[in-house]
Amino acid sequence: MRATGIAVLLCCLGCGLLFGEWASATVLFVDPTPLPDGTYKAKAWPATEAVPGYRLWHAVVAAGLFLAAAAFLLVTGPVRPAPWWRPAAVLAAGAAVVAVVLAGMNYPYEFLSGDPGRGRLVAGSAWGWANYAALGLGTVLLLVGALAWRSWVAGRAGGATPQPSRDTAEPSATADPGRT
Repeated sequence: MRATGIAVLLCCLGCGLLFGEWASATVLFVDPTPLPDGTYKAKAWPATEAVPGYRLWHAVVAAGLFLAAAAFLLVTGPVRPAPWWRPAAVLAAGAAVVAVVLAGMNYPYEFLSGDPGRGRLVAGSAWGWANYAALGLGTVLLLVGALAWRSWVAGRAGGATPQPSRDTAEPSATADPGRT
């Protein structure tokens, strides 16, 4: 399988992460009116809320980047030989996915903080498996792009030296013994 096929596969997997669990929070529902001593009375046992990716901006942007990269690769895949900008775009898409997911994991989402006045206290929260899967897929996509770009540069810079064509080649003295 070539680098383009691997990158398309990674992008398709990345798009599917949008429906996975990107975060979870342990929530305690309380009566919004405080008791005289300033505490709140619990209305129910703590519950764990799973947050799918389509509810978080960074998951939607990461899935959009994966989708855009896959569409780009499918459209430009038949172009042979591979132009320099194809592996560069794959590398950039992988780096963008990693940057967006890391930025989103540091964003202060509202579901991570509780408001007893609204009857919701957050006892704890955690990032879900899909964040780490997106980081891994983005990193591998970045590496696939870097390796493809490296092979493209190596093929252009140090591989076989181009042979002159017949029309522009100067005949050598050894090729024509009758020449003075």
